[in-house]
Amino acid sequence: MLPEQFKSLKLISECPVCRQKQFSAEIKLIEERPSGQLLHVQCKSCQSCLVVFMSFNEQGINMLGVLTDLASEEVSKFFQRGPLVADDVLNARAEIVDGDFIKKLMTSVILK
Repeated sequence: MLPEQFKSLKLISECPVCRQKQFSAEIKLIEERPSGQLLHVQCKSCQSCLVVFMSFNEQGINMLGVLTDLASEEVSKFFQRGPLVADDVLNARAEIVDGDFIKKLMTSVILK
């Protein structure tokens, strides 16, 4: 929850893509933890998206934002999955080396 003293602040002053000042956005809370909040912000003008991590401390608010093409549901899915582990990387490498990776990738893209 946003502390009371910060509720009147304009946290993001312009869209980083279309540069619209004080842009209207759809903001969804993805995850809330004691360390901070993970938000999905979508500009209503250009539909670009940001994933923003916000944390609060005595000095104020710290924010880190990253442009993304993911929808909020996709961000939530990947965030809940947890961090990658060594086996994930080894499995991805095995798929690529197998030789069928490109064929599988192209099939999945064409079928969408």
